Order: sequence, then structure tokens, then C-alpha cells
Amino acid sequence: MGRIKLQNTPAIRRLPSYLHKLMLMQQQGEEKVSTTKLADYMNLDPIVVRKDFALTGSIGQPGVGFQTSDLIHSIRDYLGWNVVCRACLIGAGSLGSALLGYHEFSEYGLEITSVFDSDPEKIGRKIHGYEVLNAAFLNRIVRISKPNIAILTVSAANAQAVCDELMEAGVKAFWNFSNVSLQVPENVIVQREVIAGGFALLSAKLLQQGLKVQESEGNHLMTKIVICMGSSCFARGNEDNLRVIEEFIETNNFKAQIELSGKCCVGQCSDGPNIIIDGVCYHHMDKGALIDLLNEKFNQEQNRTPA
Repeated sequence: MGRIKLQNTPAIRRLPSYLHKLMLMQQQGEEKVSTTKLADYMNLDPIVVRKDFALTGSIGQPGVGFQTSDLIHSIRDYLGWNVVCRACLIGAGSLGSALLGYHEFSEYGLEITSVFDSDPEKIGRKIHGYEVLNAAFLNRIVRISKPNIAILTVSAANAQAVCDELMEAGVKAFWNFSNVSLQVPENVIVQREVIAGGFALLSAKLLQQGLKVQESEGNHLMTKIVICMGSSCFARGNEDNLRVIEEFIETNNFKAQIELSGKCCVGQCSDGPNIIIDGVCYHHMDKGALIDLLNEKFNQEQNRTPA
């Protein structure tokens, strides 16, 4: 339900990236663009780029390429971005607020006309210039404003109920950021964005390239050092402490024995600079104390490590 299959979906997903690059080129005064240049930018084969543009009705001239302005117009026209699409947004939390602050929506023809939330602390506030309205009046306001789409950034537990209320108010299309599959009639459009799905692909690529080490029985012997990167700790000495640790690792060839990472804040600012070694937080660390601690720690570790 709510599924509309589109041909050429991968190509459609690429068009906004082409458009972004083309608009930058236009601003820089480049009136023509070659398939090869865009293929290099997108890390694609030139024939793929030509096929993508053919969807929009754009056909370049051999040896000349495309008129930048014409290609921009063709892409915007194909995507329907030359016509304003009105949207209401429900859920003014972290994700919703971030979307409200994304100013490039206007380039896509998307206009957010109303924002709703049920949290009394958010109602009446302005977020990026948008006043947050009471979700209790959602049905009544939407019936009058008639948005083309509803953007859902509510919790998974509330998403279906909000969707049902909006459909009852006449909404026929949803951009769903909630981690739930909405149940809607055939004549209602749902585009679901699964942020975790994108991260899953990234994480799998990291593993494939050996850039993310899975925990195993063998690496529990590594010493884990976490340096607080909070502004207070960093300004009070952890910037220098970081260099000390990096030099210690390099000088002693301890890359295979020490896992160094940073944390935004360990929550003990008054006792900083803070450094955590194997789960133990050490406070007020200056360079001298840190060097002594590292030498003591690794002498002990080496003595315990079996030959």
C-alpha cells in the first residue's frame, strides 16, 4: 500500500547531485559543461551520465556538451521542482528542527507552510523562523491550508496515528522520516527515509575496507585511551595531551596495542583535563603526569603480557 514504482529510480536520485554541481558552475560563469566533467565529479562512467540526462530530454552536442542553463532547467522541470510544493511538518524535535534549518529546500520548490508539535515547551516557539503550532489543531489547520505533502518526524510509536489523522484531513502524500512502515491506501503516496539504512551501508563499507575493526577475542588486550575533546578540557591541556599520546604511540610503535579515540565530553569538566584509560577516568592531567602514567601503564601491561 502506498507504493508507487518508478523506473530509473537510481538515476532520479542522482539528478539533485548533478543539479547542485551545475548551479555552482553557472555561478562561476561556466556556460557549457561536458559529460566527462560531470562523470568525474560523480565518479560515474560518462555513458551513465548521458543516459541520466536523456531522461530529462536533454541531449548534448558531440564535442560541445550541454548548455549549463538548459540542463538546469531540464532537470528542475523533470523533477517538478519548478512548481512550488507546500508541506506541513509534524514533529519539531531534533530531526524536524534540522529539516527546518535546511535552506536549500527552496531551491527544490519545497515550501514548509506550517509546523506542529504536541510538546507544550515547543508550542508557540519559533524554530528557524517557523512558529510551532499545537498538534491538537492539526486536522483543522491542514483542512484549510491543504498542503501537498506532510513531513513526518514524529516517533515511530505515534507515526501511524498522525498519518491517519492527516489522511482524514485530506493529505495524500507523506515524506516519512519515522522508523516505521506506514499503512496507507493505494491512492496515498509514501516516501520513507530510513537514516539507519544509509548508515548500515556506510558501516558495511567500513568493514569491507578494514576501516572498522570488529570486536574479537584477540583485541581485548588493546589499551583503550579516550581523550575528552570538550572545549573546557581541550583548552585546559588536552590539546597538548593529545600530541603527547600520539608521540608516545609513534615512538614506541604501539599502534597495535593502543586504541586512541576522542569523546565530546565526559561530563566532569570541573576536574579536567580528563583522560580515560581502560575505563578509568584520570583527572587534572598535565603533560608530565600523563607521560608518567603512560610509562607506568605500559610497563605493567608488558609485564603481564605472555611471551
